[in-house]
Amino acid sequence: VVYIDGERAGEARWTAGQRDTVTVEGLAAHLVGAGQHTVTLDFEGREPLPYTLDLRWRARTPASSAEAPLALTTTLSAEQAALGETVRLHAELKNEAGEIVPSPIARIGLPAGLEAQIWQLEELKKRGEIAFFETRPREVTLYWDGQHPDEVHAVDLDLVASLPGSFSGPASSAYAYYDDTHKAWAPELVVAVEP
Repeated sequence: VVYIDGERAGEARWTAGQRDTVTVEGLAAHLVGAGQHTVTLDFEGREPLPYTLDLRWRARTPASSAEAPLALTTTLSAEQAALGETVRLHAELKNEAGEIVPSPIARIGLPAGLEAQIWQLEELKKRGEIAFFETRPREVTLYWDGQHPDEVHAVDLDLVASLPGSFSGPASSAYAYYDDTHKAWAPELVVAVEP
């Protein structure tokens, strides 16, 4: 029997000689709310029971590391656009470390109906506003050489509405190139593109 936070959450039975994995389904419904949970296994048998607890979950916006040296915000100028129109994405990357952050990166998640314009990214690079960029489906990655304490890198991208529908992008993240264990996250961007 499995108890979560003191309440019965599920149970499983098996027969002597059974070699297959015994799985207790439906535990996710009992793991609600942020914070810690207590999981207790109660076994009615004579011999000790070896067990493994394997939990997996997803979040639309992962929690930012408390030790993240950067802070990232992303916004869209509009939540609706007509096909072919542009929507401005504003991204701000802030150094909160109190020291230089070497090689910061911002991975900006794009809703599926919006596309970055390569010429605009090349212009940002030419003007020295970014050091380098990469594009992937639903993502633009921006690189800088470094970021001084209290410095803010602000970038505006005019995204083209290229596909009708309602879309949300992946969460955006920022971190130092050589240390991706302490990421800052920004929520997903949402847009509706009208035909």
